[in-house]
Amino acid sequence: PVRGDLRPMANVLIVDDNVKSCRPLVRLLEVVGHNAFFVHDGRTALAMLDTVRPDMILLDVMMPGMDGIEVLKTIRQHPLHKDLPVVVYSARDDSETIDQALSNGAQDYLVKSQADFDRVQACIEEHLGEVH
Repeated sequence: PVRGDLRPMANVLIVDDNVKSCRPLVRLLEVVGHNAFFVHDGRTALAMLDTVRPDMILLDVMMPGMDGIEVLKTIRQHPLHKDLPVVVYSARDDSETIDQALSNGAQDYLVKSQADFDRVQACIEEHLGEVH
């Protein structure tokens, strides 16, 4: 399927251990024409990179086991995925975490409490535009 602007829909992988955050975001992304998938931990996200082949990742920072910064570092070290757009979407709003995410290759950083869906969608479209 193709959206009205004739760009193919994108596969967006959401990595967040909070199901309550993920489900509405998946539905909203699907409404605007994307395929959205979510997983609850970093290791599962990394394992899915080759099967789902996401065009973009929305990545939480605070997750059990492997946190989002570790996931981001691992993605950036992988030759096939090092240029994959990753937007960190987290409740953490401290400058140290934001700097850490951006210095490790995140394209953008959105604070959940400050980013409504329109802002999230605009950010996704902006960074998908750089790839497609």
